[in-house]
Amino acid sequence: MAHEHLLCIASGTDGRGNLRSFKIYKLRGEAFTIHNDRGHKHTSHASRRVNESDIKAEIRTVYHVGNITLEGDIEEAKFAATWPKSCNKCKNCGCSPTRRAYGIKGYCGLCHSMVEAIAALTAWDRAKLATSRRVPKSAHSESVTSAYYSDAEFDIWRASHIRQAEERLAWLRAREQKSRGEVAVDSTDIEEKLTRLIRAIRRKAKLSTKAKGLIGLFDAERRHTLHILLDEIEDHILWRGFNSQDAYDLIHRYKVANASSGQ
Repeated sequence: MAHEHLLCIASGTDGRGNLRSFKIYKLRGEAFTIHNDRGHKHTSHASRRVNESDIKAEIRTVYHVGNITLEGDIEEAKFAATWPKSCNKCKNCGCSPTRRAYGIKGYCGLCHSMVEAIAALTAWDRAKLATSRRVPKSAHSESVTSAYYSDAEFDIWRASHIRQAEERLAWLRAREQKSRGEVAVDSTDIEEKLTRLIRAIRRKAKLSTKAKGLIGLFDAERRHTLHILLDEIEDHILWRGFNSQDAYDLIHRYKVANASSGQ
């Protein structure tokens, strides 16, 4: 039997004016089941999607019910449906199942991608081509896969990218701690978050002085509330990948230092 996860509760009025109630459960993929108040169960049509409009349309079509209202956050329930029952939070950032989709091995999707990147980078052996297959493309370079860099320089390259992945994991933890109220949110936090959001639209954009002034008027409670809202938006910004320039700079310094020491 397919695993069902409660999405929401619905209610409406039938043609006789009777109040009807329904429970909607998520199945695998884009499918859901409707359980009505008379013991009947219906699985959604293949063309339906798991969203408010399609759920209402399916109830209306199958049960001839109008004035339908839904209770519950469908998007949060969809995230929770991806998590195993044994996990109640991410092993790294501590986010709840309603926050993000599940990754694997107890991590949310965002944290899991970095954990996997660290494992792949650590296992990468330049002498064995197969070991590079799981390394993220943004951490690849012809320079490191060829003999252009020495083994020591390759290790510098690898360490730089591993450090970036670890920093991103720490950043995700810090974001979640502030969203949960475990760490206070100050004006600088809000400024930085707004700057990241506007730079996702235009890379060199800057937060205006007027905006900074308005942020300074928010008290601790409003800053925390605003942080939660902005954090949810920030999850939809595509991560640009590893910054290999950092590794290039470190390797350049290493070469200069070795040259000056006569090695």
